[in-house]
Amino acid sequence: YRSGDVDRVCIDYVSGDLTVTQSANRTLNVVENENGLSEAQKVHWYLDGSTLRIEFCKSGYSGTFPVNSKRMTVEIPYGIDLEIGVTSGDVTFGTDIDVKNACFGATSGDYTLKTVRTGNFEFGLTSGSISIEALYADKAEFGSTSGDTSVSLIQAALVKFGSTSGNTLMNNINATALSGGATSGSVSLGFDYCESIVMACTSGNVRITRLPANGATISFEHSSGQLKADNYMVRDGKLVYGAGLCSMEIVTTSGDLIISD
Repeated sequence: YRSGDVDRVCIDYVSGDLTVTQSANRTLNVVENENGLSEAQKVHWYLDGSTLRIEFCKSGYSGTFPVNSKRMTVEIPYGIDLEIGVTSGDVTFGTDIDVKNACFGATSGDYTLKTVRTGNFEFGLTSGSISIEALYADKAEFGSTSGDTSVSLIQAALVKFGSTSGNTLMNNINATALSGGATSGSVSLGFDYCESIVMACTSGNVRITRLPANGATISFEHSSGQLKADNYMVRDGKLVYGAGLCSMEIVTTSGDLIISD
C-alpha cells in the first residue's frame, strides 16, 4: 500500500503494549517486536479500500502467546481517521497527534495521550483509564464503566461524558456546552469558559474547582446531598456567580455539590 492512499487506520489489538506516534512526514509504518512469534502470531494487516486494518494476529488463530511477547509501534500520517480497540493492553501516544476523527476503546486497558487535535473524539472504556494532556476537538464524548477519565485541558464545542463506578477529572475546559452523568463516581471540573452545563449524578460528589470566566447561574437539585459553596448570590432560587452567563443544571442523589472556586 501507499500511505497517501490510506485515509483511515483501524487497529484491533488484544493484549500487550501499543505505541502510536506521528511524524512530520506523511508516513505510515508498523513495527512489531516479534520475540520469537510464529507467522500466525505476528501482527497482520490488510487494505480495505482506503482503510488500513491492523490486526493483533492472523485471522482464525487460536492459541497462547509467549509472556510479554506482543509490543507494537504504529506511525500514522496526518489527517486520517484513527480507530483503536484494545483488550487487556496499554496504549501510549509517544507524540502529539493531528487526525481527522478519533475513536478509541479499551477493555481492561489504559490510554496515555499527549496533545490531540481532531474533529470528533469518541472514547469508550471498561475497567481501565484514559489520561490526556490536551484535547482540541469539535465534539468530545467519553464513556466509562469502572474506569477513570483525566483530561488536563479540553477545548471543544460540545463535551459529553458518562461514567459508572469511575472518576472524571477535567480541567481548563473551554466549551460551548457540557453534559454528563456519573453513577458511583466523583466528578471534578475546572472551567475557562462555558455557556451551558447539564449534569446528573448518583452516589458521587460533583466538585467545581473553577467556575467559567463568564460567571454562572446554578440550579441545584438533590436528595440526600448537600451544597458546599461560598460567595454567591441567590436569584429566583438559583446560585449566581459573577455575570451569571453560564446556565448550570446539576442534579445529585446522595452526592454533594462542592464549589471551591
